[in-house]
Amino acid sequence: MLPTADEVAFYPLTHSLTHSLGFDSLFTDRDIIQMPIQSILAPLIARRRTPHVQKLYADIGGGSPITRLTQEQKGLLERRLDELHPSTAPHRGYLAFRYSGPSSEQALLDMKRDGVRDVVLFSQYPQWSCATMGSSLNEWWRVAERLQLSSHFRWSIIDRWFDNAAFIDAVVKRIVEALRKLPTDADRREAVLVFSAHSLPIKAVERGDQYPAEVAATVNLVMHRLAARLGTTANKYYLCYQSQVGRVPWLGPRTDLVHTISHWLQPSPSLVLASAHVPS
Repeated sequence: MLPTADEVAFYPLTHSLTHSLGFDSLFTDRDIIQMPIQSILAPLIARRRTPHVQKLYADIGGGSPITRLTQEQKGLLERRLDELHPSTAPHRGYLAFRYSGPSSEQALLDMKRDGVRDVVLFSQYPQWSCATMGSSLNEWWRVAERLQLSSHFRWSIIDRWFDNAAFIDAVVKRIVEALRKLPTDADRREAVLVFSAHSLPIKAVERGDQYPAEVAATVNLVMHRLAARLGTTANKYYLCYQSQVGRVPWLGPRTDLVHTISHWLQPSPSLVLASAHVPS
């Protein structure tokens, strides 16, 4: 049984936990990747990828802090909603992860148990994609139908917020903080900003996925706001994509290649890495 968000604050990504955390499910999700005999190939790919992923998590302390951070965010959101709308308080948040616990099923059952009637499905992905919010909603409705809870609640959905002013300001604030750590004004002016977003298979883009356009819109808004904040011409920047898997074509250019090419073309300026997407 998967641990709940209350039970786990920090997932240690050991080999035995990799599959229980939904690593297999990621590669069987046809909203992301479609390949022949997927049910057979997915576990093989997951096992092959496990050592690489373990090393990446070891570099940040041995596990993912996403459950702990999302729990903290949930608590802050509950308190803020209670302050803004005391007439409908108390407000309760429930976590539902796509590939690990707590799951959509657990969230739905918890809401039913607590007597919830009005539900806002709030995506933690700023930009829409069939591979992120699309996949999560598909899973949510499948589980709700199976549990016969589709008509039990009144639904609202926040499915994207790529151009939200508070989000843009938050990204700008982090960039400014990073630039201030550089030693001189010249370094800050010449620093190259690298916006890195999670990649998406080209097949999804060809089907009309809006993700690349919304990521680009986020970056454009950030750069305009940054220039206004600094009162100068905006820094040079790159938009690139990370976490490509397998041999199918993915959105590029790849983050690691942009980093290498930038240093090759201009070895002196500093690189400031900014996220154009908040994975969840």
